[in-house]
Amino acid sequence: MPVEVKSSGSLSCVLGYPDRFEAAVKFIRMNAGKILSQETQLLLYALEQQATKGDCKSPKPGGWGWGSAEDIAKWQSWSHLKDMNKMEAMRLYVRTVEEEQADWYSLLLLVAEMQESDQASKDAMGLAASTAVLGSWTPVPCTGAGRQPLPRYEHAAGIIGDSLFVVGGNYSGRYLNDVWILEPAKMVWSTIPTRPFKLRSHGGCYEGQCASITPATSTHSNGLENTTDDASTTVMSPLLQQEPGLPPIAGHTATTWQHTLVILGGHTKAKDAPASLPVYVMDPIGDVAVLEPTGTTLPRPRGGHTASLIGKRLYVFGGEDPHRRPLSDLWSLDLESITWTKPETTGPVPSARSAHAATSYLNRYLLLFGGGTVANCFNDLFMLDTHAIPMQWTQLSGGKKVTPRAGHSGIVIGSTWYIVGGGNNVKGCTDMLALDLTHIQSGRVSWHVVASIPIRDPLSSEGVSLALLPSIPSPGADSSAITESSTPKPDEKQHEVLISFGGYNGKYHNAVSVIKVPTVIHSEERTEIASGRSRTEDESQKPTSKPTVPSTSSSKTETTADKATAAAAAAATKPGSLPLAASSATSVAPGAITAPSPPPPSTHAEVISDLKVQLVAARRDAEAALREAAGAKEAAGHELVLLRKELNKAHVSLAEAIKGLEESKQSLSKERQKVMKLEAEIAELNKKLGAAAELQKEVESLRRMVKEAEAKKATSGVWGYLSGQ
Repeated sequence: MPVEVKSSGSLSCVLGYPDRFEAAVKFIRMNAGKILSQETQLLLYALEQQATKGDCKSPKPGGWGWGSAEDIAKWQSWSHLKDMNKMEAMRLYVRTVEEEQADWYSLLLLVAEMQESDQASKDAMGLAASTAVLGSWTPVPCTGAGRQPLPRYEHAAGIIGDSLFVVGGNYSGRYLNDVWILEPAKMVWSTIPTRPFKLRSHGGCYEGQCASITPATSTHSNGLENTTDDASTTVMSPLLQQEPGLPPIAGHTATTWQHTLVILGGHTKAKDAPASLPVYVMDPIGDVAVLEPTGTTLPRPRGGHTASLIGKRLYVFGGEDPHRRPLSDLWSLDLESITWTKPETTGPVPSARSAHAATSYLNRYLLLFGGGTVANCFNDLFMLDTHAIPMQWTQLSGGKKVTPRAGHSGIVIGSTWYIVGGGNNVKGCTDMLALDLTHIQSGRVSWHVVASIPIRDPLSSEGVSLALLPSIPSPGADSSAITESSTPKPDEKQHEVLISFGGYNGKYHNAVSVIKVPTVIHSEERTEIASGRSRTEDESQKPTSKPTVPSTSSSKTETTADKATAAAAAAATKPGSLPLAASSATSVAPGAITAPSPPPPSTHAEVISDLKVQLVAARRDAEAALREAAGAKEAAGHELVLLRKELNKAHVSLAEAIKGLEESKQSLSKERQKVMKLEAEIAELNKKLGAAAELQKEVESLRRMVKEAEAKKATSGVWGYLSGQ
């Protein structure tokens, strides 16, 4: 379908008639735009009837008292058009739609894309899914109209429909406010401009400055869905207008809700820091509403926090305030009433931190892992039970100690929380973790390493984003959404696909990678496997009859013996290898049918003794190397802390210098205005002085003339009288 891109970002329909008319009718019937007045609806109905059926020849309804008021109004509107020709009716219909909804064609294309068939969506998702490898991250080349997103980290990403939305971030110390869309269908990038909120089907008033978020099915960060009890509730909230829609931000969060992205907070420029934590709502075409939540107290602005969706509430924890001070407070945002509350909690509260990972599980538990401050990184794990009264924090032990990290990302699939990325002030983390949540209700969880990442890989970075690609149902399978009660089957062959973007590990990245998530064997399955393995070993240890060796195996036996002799000789020639007795390599005469005799027990004892000595020495060397590495790490960490302190001081000094420069510029501007005013006054005075000088010259001239006249009169005397002068 041909389209033309306008500079404003909207799409103008270039279809001819009657195709343009049919497209406008389809848009109105889809109810994708704003609510129309009754007069407009009647006019569109009449124009559609006139354009498709011609003049109104139907009898007036209600002749026998059966007609409704709606039918009578429709008939009257149609009959008033009289003999209007069909083409004129089509043009009036399209013009009316354009007056009511200028970007109707953009919305029509958007909704049409969202309503593609399952088979088309399945084929489109083939590129990302086919590129993904089980248990290994694979980079995916992306295309775009000659453009790619800038490398970045501390951005936010979320899935709407079948597309991955990337919002803002940090590139080379510069905050971004661009929005990019990746279609896993074809791995194609596109960008959309953000703009102030306009009325859409999800509610709101453009001129009245209000907005609403109606409850509906929403997707958690863990791939589960949440449906509120009352889908008819609509809550209005004050709306602020801000150009161009989103400010440059980094360290914010984006949560999918109601087919929109709810964006919370983020680091901004110091001069743009808000008074409280800002809340934005962005729809798939880039319209942004800036909400003004209510509450007895409001959370401080912050970045590097987390936001986890449980029911209709977003739970926000931690982060850093505009002065880069870590926070440890917990807040809850009701997405229906747009109200902030600060829940009361008991138990060990996580320490102040930012750049941690958090998620929701079973629509009840809030899990929090890692994060850090300027000086430290953490590897602790906490759980908040939101159903307890009051809510209760619990610190969990995953059994296996994992590397401290900050700047990582995580996502829950089934009963497993997958963690990737992050760093620990020394290097990027190279292990992909999986936390088994099967027995979380009893407080038991366990860590597993499910994949490894190269040290300089973009995934071994801080600030990387992670998202779960939409599931692709197999032909004939039930395509219903995943619910909390669904659990993955151990023998299921379908693997979920994760997608990552961006990150920073000394270099800014814009790479996209995918992985087919490996299945984690849960605790009870491991017990069954272990018990089955022990049964197999017991059976293998039972006495069995000695098998006879056929004559045809003599060559194989000789070959095995020769290999053993060669291996022993090779081992003896290696530096540091263990000496083996000559009798350990027994030669076999050709045609013999007996196997080589095992080495004597004394030889085994000597080998084991030597191995133990070498093992102890190797362990000592390893411990010494670890101590040396730990000391170097501690020294490097201490030096890094000092450097960061100096950097913070430099930033403060720079901020003060910039502030002083701005004040100096303002003072200079005022002084320049004063100088310009004085120059104007001086010019005016000079002009007056010039005029005064001319007057002075005339006065002097007159004075000279008077003096000359008086002198002439005085010198004339008697001779003048006599001469008649």
